[in-house]
Amino acid sequence: MAASTPGINELCLWYREPAVQWDHAMPIGNGRLGAMIFGGLTDEKLQLNEETIWSGGYRDTNNSQALESLSLVRQLVVQGKVAEASEIAEDMLLGVPKRVKPYEPLGNLLLNFPAVEAQQVQSYHRWLDLKRAVACVDYEVDGVQYTREYFASSIDQAIIIRLTASKPGMLTVGVQLERERDAAAK
Repeated sequence: MAASTPGINELCLWYREPAVQWDHAMPIGNGRLGAMIFGGLTDEKLQLNEETIWSGGYRDTNNSQALESLSLVRQLVVQGKVAEASEIAEDMLLGVPKRVKPYEPLGNLLLNFPAVEAQQVQSYHRWLDLKRAVACVDYEVDGVQYTREYFASSIDQAIIIRLTASKPGMLTVGVQLERERDAAAK
């Protein structure tokens, strides 16, 4: 497989079928934006995340006692009282409350490929190149090689998708964005 598939190297996670559940999808992200890529054949789903989408509203989690407690924690560490320093650090240096509210998905980006029939797909490969931070899906249908490449650009603050077909005029895609709740589109 590695020798015959372009882009596959020793730092790739690769699969021969689409992900059927979230923890089998391929993650990409830039620290602020993220996506889980499932690698579907006729329908592709990217579950999107953005760092400001989380349950609840804004709240100040700064611990007002942190600054005055820092010198005591440092002093205890220097004295070799690491356990005591750790206990005080946990009580006084962490945010309030200590646990932040969970992230919520931004939504799903759905790509539909109407010309692709799943039973006609041959040579399916999906991989996450850890060296290049690029996720890819490729397969062949009726002699046409289709490739999808995904990455998250830190500089551009965007998730980039590149879709290609080996023959001109053979690529058709429908695009839809969905969010389960708390969203409206006009």
